[in-house]
Amino acid sequence: MPIESPTAPWKDRRLIAAGAVVTVVTFALDLRLPLGVNVSALYASVVLLGLFIKDPRFPVRSSVALTVLTVVGAWLSPPGGPLFYGLLNRAITLPDTLVYEYVTAILDLAVPAADGNLRVLRAGEIVVRRMGNVSVTFDHRVVDGVTAAAFCLDVIARLQSAGGGGA
Repeated sequence: MPIESPTAPWKDRRLIAAGAVVTVVTFALDLRLPLGVNVSALYASVVLLGLFIKDPRFPVRSSVALTVLTVVGAWLSPPGGPLFYGLLNRAITLPDTLVYEYVTAILDLAVPAADGNLRVLRAGEIVVRRMGNVSVTFDHRVVDGVTAAAFCLDVIARLQSAGGGGA
């Protein structure tokens, strides 16, 4: 079991505090700017901090919170310009912003931790697993693809059973 640095929780707290500051500033901008101006794409930077925070749930939790702030910011933004254009701008950029946040959160989960482990979703829970890649190269003129895939799956099953369950 790797020994955790005594400063690691402090580093996480500083990163979470930085994310909170970016969130508050972005939300304040969203409330001050007219409805037609959408700054919620800046929220993706908060989710990116999840790459450096040990808690694997941070990216997903922050994505949910930032989605709520994006909708609330659109609701509370002061009117500016034609209402149709403001709502159209939000309608166009909201799905993009949500995609940025959730894709970033999912990619954060896929980044290996410092100890070489990978955070994966198993049975609805995020867990840390030792992961590796298995690939098979074969000549399709000699070996049928189904046979090669069965061989690859057999190798994976044997590796997982030998390693105490694997992924």
